[in-house]
Amino acid sequence: MNPLDRVPYDKAKHYLGGTLISLVASLLCIYLLKKPALAWQLGLGAATLAGVLKEGTDWALNKYRGTAHGVEFYDALATALGGLSVALPLIGR
Repeated sequence: MNPLDRVPYDKAKHYLGGTLISLVASLLCIYLLKKPALAWQLGLGAATLAGVLKEGTDWALNKYRGTAHGVEFYDALATALGGLSVALPLIGR
């Protein structure tokens, strides 16, 4: 059995989303702001914030509009871990 078959599709989407957000934020920090030393912090922070805001939005939609969005801590964590996968190689550069 492939170990990736054990990762829920939803968590994989959150991980990839966090990776993409972190990559874009880090590249913007490096090339536009000319601050490569801050790139890992900005990228990781952007991915983490995106995960928390997404789950917070789902919670608010459920509470105030009666929608049925799942709200899970592990979704936000998967998004942050995607950001961490980009941030780790950038630390100390």
